[in-house]
Amino acid sequence: MARILKRGQVYYMIWKQADGTTIRKRGFKDKQKSLQLAHELEWNATRVKYGAEPLKLICIPQTPPPKLLTIIDKYRQYMEPKLRAVSVNAVIGQLKNLFIQHKRREGKHGTIHPPQLSVNSLKDITTKTLDTWFAEQSALGYRESSLRTRYRVLSTFLNWCAQRNYIPSNPLNNYLPFPHKETNDILELPTEDEYNKVVSEFGPQTQDFLNFLKASGLRIGEALSTTVGDVFLDNGNSYIYISGARSKNRTARKVGLIPRAVAIIKTRIEGKDPTALVFDKLDLMDRPTTSVSKQFGRMVKKHKIAKKMTIHSLRGMFIVSALKAGVAPTVIAKQVGHSSLTMVMHYAKHHIDDITTQLAKMG
Repeated sequence: MARILKRGQVYYMIWKQADGTTIRKRGFKDKQKSLQLAHELEWNATRVKYGAEPLKLICIPQTPPPKLLTIIDKYRQYMEPKLRAVSVNAVIGQLKNLFIQHKRREGKHGTIHPPQLSVNSLKDITTKTLDTWFAEQSALGYRESSLRTRYRVLSTFLNWCAQRNYIPSNPLNNYLPFPHKETNDILELPTEDEYNKVVSEFGPQTQDFLNFLKASGLRIGEALSTTVGDVFLDNGNSYIYISGARSKNRTARKVGLIPRAVAIIKTRIEGKDPTALVFDKLDLMDRPTTSVSKQFGRMVKKHKIAKKMTIHSLRGMFIVSALKAGVAPTVIAKQVGHSSLTMVMHYAKHHIDDITTQLAKMG
């Protein structure tokens, strides 16, 4: 039985096709008109099932022009060499949710969902459109962090479109849908005593792995995927080669190794095949990338460490140690794989002595 569902100021039509598939489409602000069209669509589906000609509908909700799909496909082609496949699919999926009606699997039958932004072209996007959309999504229970992510995806896409003259300019320039929030969560780092308490809970192999992360600044995934052939040990010039496929920002780089890191990795590569993983065996780990992070978190809770300390904090500890040792921020950014100095300077701001203390070291 056809029915309608109100979302904000618009009614959505829900009916069943001849094969039993549930369809959901955006209707109108007029309740009676939406219900009438839903009944007609369902009746036409029944007529087609029994071989009869469908009746002429009073009207059909507009769908985005094909050009919009073409632009999104070109954007996919632009991103594919730059990002991992999973990231590309996530971005394109969010854009299609915004602009194109899409099908999702819910229970036994798939459901057609209308586009979240009711625009016919990119030129129709305005700050007022976004204000309405944010209000609707918030009313549906979406968190601000989720909406921020969608906004960034949309704004980046519109910048790309403006650069290629699909639209005159990005309509979201200088548009701030959320108040700026200062957060220090990612800047909370453990002390050496807190770190030692957590690490002491692990076996010797995992201790080596954690100490290596702290001494090299590598991401956990980069360290776990490092093979013996990626390691080059030479007096005063030891490094690990991280290929673009393994790097988060798809940029290849050399990660220098300090003596502490060399001492750890040297014992792990002796006598191994070049294709073998350096950290192939870790204590109490079933699924490497997930398990070591979860166990690290459990040990933090066990010792009642109040700070938001995760295994990723070891990168922060490396950055702060390098800054205190006088290493240039540009060198640190390249070492840890940051595309800009922003994150390094955040750590410098919160964890390095004040300017007068630094100038006093000049003598």
